Amino acid sequence: VSSLRWPSRTRAHLGPYDTQPTLDPLGDDANVYAFAQRDNEDGWAQLAAAREEDSARKASYALHFDDETKELEGRYLPDGTAPLDLAKLGWTGAATATGGGSTGSTSSAAGSAGLMSGMACSLWVKPRELEEGARLLDVTGAYKDSDRLSLLFEGGNLVLRVLDGAGDHPESTFKEWAEVRHPLGEGPGLPLDTWSHVQLAVEGSRPDQMALWVDGRRADVTPGLTRLTGALADNSDTIAVESTEGFPDKCVLRIGDELIEAHKTGPKSFRARFESTGVNAGFGGRIAREMFQGVPEANMGLFKPINHPVGSTVQLYGYSLPVFSNVSNAASALQEELGMFAVARIVGVILNGSERKESGMEPIKIQGTYGAFDIGHGFDGKNDELEGLLLASTDPGRSPEDTMKAFSPSGGYAAILSITWTNGQGGERATDINGTRIGGVEVVRYSGFEGTTLKLIARGGAGLTKPKAHADTADRGAFIVYYGGAQTSDAVWLAHDQELDHQVMVIPISIPIGRTSGVSGFEVPPSGSGFAQITRSGGDSHLTEWVRYDEVSDEFLVRDDPSALLDANTAAHAGQTGDDPPDPRPPGGSGGSAMMFAEPPPLVVTAPTPSARAPAAPAAQGGSSYWFYAMGHAEDEDFPVARAVNSQFQFRGVLGTYAHAHPRGTLVLPVFKTRTADETSGMPGRFDHVMFMSEFPDEPGFPAVVHHAHHPFEYLTYAWQDGGTLTPVAVAGAVNLQQRGFQTSLMHVALDDRLAVPFASTPMGSSTAPLDNRVLARMALFPSGELPRVVQKGVLGGDAFARGSVPSATVDEALFFPSFFTSIASMPGQLVVGQDLGEGDKTFTAGKDVLRTIQGDWVAKSNLLASLPKHGGLLRIGDELLCYDGYDETSFVFTLPPAGRGLLGTKEQPHRQGEGISFIGALPLGILGANVGADDALLPLLELPPGFPSQGTVRIEDELVHYTRHDSGILEMPRASSEPGEMDRKGPGLFRGRFGTQRAAHVSGTPVILFPFRYWDRWSELADAPEMTYYELSLDQPDAYWKRVFWKAGEAGHPGPELGVLQRTNPETPWDAAPDDKIGLTQLRYGKLDADGNPIGVQSDRVEWRVFVRHLPGSFDALEGLAHGWKESPRLELFGVEYMGPGRTLARADR
Repeated sequence: VSSLRWPSRTRAHLGPYDTQPTLDPLGDDANVYAFAQRDNEDGWAQLAAAREEDSARKASYALHFDDETKELEGRYLPDGTAPLDLAKLGWTGAATATGGGSTGSTSSAAGSAGLMSGMACSLWVKPRELEEGARLLDVTGAYKDSDRLSLLFEGGNLVLRVLDGAGDHPESTFKEWAEVRHPLGEGPGLPLDTWSHVQLAVEGSRPDQMALWVDGRRADVTPGLTRLTGALADNSDTIAVESTEGFPDKCVLRIGDELIEAHKTGPKSFRARFESTGVNAGFGGRIAREMFQGVPEANMGLFKPINHPVGSTVQLYGYSLPVFSNVSNAASALQEELGMFAVARIVGVILNGSERKESGMEPIKIQGTYGAFDIGHGFDGKNDELEGLLLASTDPGRSPEDTMKAFSPSGGYAAILSITWTNGQGGERATDINGTRIGGVEVVRYSGFEGTTLKLIARGGAGLTKPKAHADTADRGAFIVYYGGAQTSDAVWLAHDQELDHQVMVIPISIPIGRTSGVSGFEVPPSGSGFAQITRSGGDSHLTEWVRYDEVSDEFLVRDDPSALLDANTAAHAGQTGDDPPDPRPPGGSGGSAMMFAEPPPLVVTAPTPSARAPAAPAAQGGSSYWFYAMGHAEDEDFPVARAVNSQFQFRGVLGTYAHAHPRGTLVLPVFKTRTADETSGMPGRFDHVMFMSEFPDEPGFPAVVHHAHHPFEYLTYAWQDGGTLTPVAVAGAVNLQQRGFQTSLMHVALDDRLAVPFASTPMGSSTAPLDNRVLARMALFPSGELPRVVQKGVLGGDAFARGSVPSATVDEALFFPSFFTSIASMPGQLVVGQDLGEGDKTFTAGKDVLRTIQGDWVAKSNLLASLPKHGGLLRIGDELLCYDGYDETSFVFTLPPAGRGLLGTKEQPHRQGEGISFIGALPLGILGANVGADDALLPLLELPPGFPSQGTVRIEDELVHYTRHDSGILEMPRASSEPGEMDRKGPGLFRGRFGTQRAAHVSGTPVILFPFRYWDRWSELADAPEMTYYELSLDQPDAYWKRVFWKAGEAGHPGPELGVLQRTNPETPWDAAPDDKIGLTQLRYGKLDADGNPIGVQSDRVEWRVFVRHLPGSFDALEGLAHGWKESPRLELFGVEYMGPGRTLARADR
């Protein structure tokens, strides 16, 4: 009978009666015999500890400590710690170069060599002291401060701590340690010299991926995980929570699918308000880190549920984000003071050292009907006489000095912009008599400026590559600066001198960065544009500016993409396009008619209707509860031409920044790219204290802080129209255009300082063969969700790195479990809440086929639910444990039983769409398949869940129940007899209401949770069955008179269990009869060793005693877990009886 197995530790104490020696794991000799101690009278008897059925529990490994000789129960760790073979535990994998698993199948325990996979562990612990820093469990990699999982005593808590590969960020005062804590000095605690059951599960380093249970109750202190104490309306900026412990002062919160950038304002509150200027520029607010679109720009996260009810889970946000471009460690500084972007107009030239204006400039001649003639003056494309350009301000109210500051005093590149003139209706480019196109765009290089003179040193593209790709930007052009000297009487043509939209403009197209430091320089994009950050910090952070460039040339970042130059040209001329220049007057007379320049209608720009819930415009974001994507404010709103040109050219102040003036020496940093998919995969942003990790799992990480990040989608363009007399008029509103010309699907990121070393991007693998993030180059923000990387050693008791830190504690029955749910390439997976789940709801919907990993939410190709028991499983959502009794594989709808919410010490709470759902496979449970009464011995389950042993203890609501076998999904226990002595098993179940709990009826659908226990509580009143537990003594003495019985009991360490004796003096009386002295069956409660004992007063040939342990009400506290008696056993230290035996004649001889 399984319930009558020989106690597991008996052999270690049989001494010479053993059939073979014991292999003592702590002994020096392999052949060890153990003997009972005989030199004192301190012997005792107590309940034997229960032994876990590790194979039935689906454990990958177990330490039972069966052969210990120094301790009767378990291993006293100071006598010797227990090294762990991590491969046997199922906590590490085998191959490094490739990832294991796919979206269509469950991966093996891990996908790369030594990489840690999801795990669980349970053990019994009996501490003698709670030494600060002592470690019960330690699993480590190559470094003490990263890649480590520990269970230790620290700061008055039992702490489960996980350090991923990044470890603690050295540049923050916040400790990037993922923890769950169980207080030792309050609540249930961890009392000394008392067995406590500890169980832990870790699927990653996010708060919702870690759990710790003590005595079957979940530890409720999880830093970085809290709940709302008040409802959070969609426009609220004050967030009231239960606790802000585990959140840094500036942090990102996640509630469902919403990210919130917030400041911690107290022990129970956050504030989420966007700040556009100052130290916190670009940080703060609701619906953070989303893309924007439309005019006015609307947050694309507004479709998400952002009205959160009280009790909603609030979690610290983190990510593990693969980099999709090389991350340079370059840094440079502006070589000169740099002004705001400006557009200048040409009013004269320097030819051969001489200043020329109006008709003094070179004539621009074309071939007309009557021969060559002048259509104006400026400069042509011949020779190299042009030495400089005389410039003036284009925008009114902007001084020439301020305009010139947009150019670098030490030189750079510029673009000359002019209407591109055409010949005839065919649209062919007009050329001068030298064959040079008239107008268009010409890129030049200048050496600096003096006053308002821009000094040229190269023309016709200035040696750059990109402008050569388009006819209107390649080579040199001829430019008409002054129309008044034209050989024409066309008044319209001559009037162009007073029309701003017909002027020749000049714009800067480069940023001087000088020599760069670092191993790698600024990236030269193989296609499309790159970006750099002019970095301002502290109170000037809002002046940070991103610039866009297409080439890196001679220590300049140059924006010279032909399409961008042509966009700038169009914007500089208010959308005007050139047609035929006029013909001259016919020779010898004035009667000929002139061909006129065709004027297009004025450019009209209209703004779309704003969305219903669009956040305020950027200038008003300083006091908004909504996040905005940009840092700072625009400073060019009073300069319509510059604003229009820069907005369409996309050179200065791009991707969530604005153009500003900067002092010499301002730090310039590269912008790199990362993957972006969803909130879970990672949305980086301002103030993220990140670590850069390489693809090699044994390398340390390098710290950095994100200064600005942007997910491109649209940008706003502005326009102007000619107001006459060289005056621009801004066109009201803006037009939103789709970003183009670079990798717009990727997140663009810049740091606040140069990185210590460069990082090269690595391939992610494919959708059918993905790679674990831990073997990819990536940027990680705590809590990243990553498990430790390569773990090499583990120990039960002490520090895996060095001797010491061994707790004064005995451990026993340690079971080790792998992860039980689907994973991808060794990255543990979660289901995802598909629709909001309210308090009291009895169904919930998970996202169909959605599997969450640290890489984001995957759409699986196979049945995700195949690894879940069909009827009964324990789930964790947020801070709540709940169970299901069934699910639909098609709709992913889970049904919850009546008592299936707020289990094991947690509270029922609402859950938001987007929260993760974890399956707790190491804590199996079943579901009652029928109503059961308080005395029923059969507990029918809908399905026997995997992990249920052949016998054990279950918790059904507040009742603890032993079962001794199961058959066909029914948990069974022995029954009492209908009548004493019948042994017909027709009475009530014997093992209901264990450990002082009350027998109770339970309805169908009630969860039946496998529950830890240290000693069996198998005594039952009015019962007799072989499965019961008692210590039986008897004494035979014919015709003896039995005077008294007495004993000494060692009290249990906590109230609840007590030792009793059932005495039988009449062998004809069944043990399960009601005790009555008249029938020879008496129940005794006290030993009365110091009194006169318990009188017997019976003459009998034999007396029998059954010494038992029973638990009084209060041994177990189902609500608060404050009682510990259910884990204790009193000891029988002495048992005696006094009797008188009559004299007997044993033999007679007659004489």
